[in-house]
Amino acid sequence: TSTLLEHCKNYPYHNPRHTTGVFDRATYLALAEGVDGEDLEDLQIAALFHDTGFTEQYKKNEHIGASIARKWLTEKWHNNERIEKIEGIIMATVLFSTPKTHLQNIIQDADLDNIGTKEEFFYSQRMLEELRHVWGVDTSDCSYWQFVYTLLTKYKFHTNTAKSER
Repeated sequence: TSTLLEHCKNYPYHNPRHTTGVFDRATYLALAEGVDGEDLEDLQIAALFHDTGFTEQYKKNEHIGASIARKWLTEKWHNNERIEKIEGIIMATVLFSTPKTHLQNIIQDADLDNIGTKEEFFYSQRMLEELRHVWGVDTSDCSYWQFVYTLLTKYKFHTNTAKSER
């Protein structure tokens, strides 16, 4: 994560604050949903690595983040089954993907936690700024806000905790 801290510290959206926010929110949701032990640790590891792919590229960054996590976890002597589980949790952060496990549901809810909050518009503006100025994406205001509208109307929270808060 030091690479993320150094490389992405000035990103308007996908910066260390976002990563620690996802970590904190995933931990909160997991505990509220009765997750503990190794499952909680695996979720927390995935939360820390979920956006490390942004150090290399914007598109398909989750695949890169999963690879970065695999390398680190292999060096720390984690077994392949556990590494694959953590990679699966990271891949659940692909926008509009369908989570297959409870831990994947939790990280997706944590990653998209600003939906339905009073800060939602602020974070959407920061994401637009990042797309344009960091990644060089040429998008009109209209196209971007149509995408945001689609996200807001299609995303449904998965965990009982996140649902009950909205």
